[in-house]
Amino acid sequence: MRYSDDLIIILPLTQKEDITNYKKEIFDNISTMGNYITLSQEKTHVYLFENNSTRNEQDSVPTEIDYLGFLFDGNKIKIRPRSLGKYYYRMQRKAKTLRERDWTSYNGKFTFKETLYNNYGRSDKRNFISYLDKANKIINLSEDPEAQSLLNNVNHKIQIAIKKKRKKRKN
Repeated sequence: MRYSDDLIIILPLTQKEDITNYKKEIFDNISTMGNYITLSQEKTHVYLFENNSTRNEQDSVPTEIDYLGFLFDGNKIKIRPRSLGKYYYRMQRKAKTLRERDWTSYNGKFTFKETLYNNYGRSDKRNFISYLDKANKIINLSEDPEAQSLLNNVNHKIQIAIKKKRKKRKN
């Protein structure tokens, strides 16, 4: 079972002083819960959302909110590029490893291509693609071209990783 230890609290504020008061009150209330939950001051970020843009509270610089692998700029939600990069890197590394094993299991009963499609494509297993599918249904990633490209072409991207030629070593 997966869980998230990230928490986001959204509050309507009328004055800037409210931010400090709310933050102190939240930390005080949670500290009364003992060891059940703890908050880290260093990891706590405060953002202001006004006029469809997000800004860092401390320096008022426009910024994107990074939460559970997604970025929010005040208008659009998109997948974090690092999340996509990690997915592609792991898929290609797994394909390379399986290519080097000639794609069959040790007893010859199944192909490792099935493993690649199960782990990195659409399947009943919980994986990155199933996470993106669920997120797309909830938060609508239609304005994120990278996420849409992956969701629409996931099998093709796996086929490309499978067909990639091995680089010959120079001796």
